[in-house]
Amino acid sequence: MTNFLVGIVVGLSAAAIVVIVWAPWRKVREEPPLDETVESRILLGEDPDEIAREIDAQKRPTEHDEWNTAEMDALRSLDDPGASGSSPGSI
Repeated sequence: MTNFLVGIVVGLSAAAIVVIVWAPWRKVREEPPLDETVESRILLGEDPDEIAREIDAQKRPTEHDEWNTAEMDALRSLDDPGASGSSPGSI
């Protein structure tokens, strides 16, 4: 009887280990790979939080983009219905 219980405990333990390892496998494989420089920095022991902050700072847009005159004129003409050369009733 004790051999039977030991067998059940060992079998359940083995099944639990398989589930723990196998369950997140698909989700991990679906993630995009790390950039090579980021991966190298992590492997060299740099703080991952600091790396993430630097990447976020690079992705953050600047305060405003510079618009050239042609772009500004095009935007102003959108507001002025007579500037496009078509009447509001024609489509």
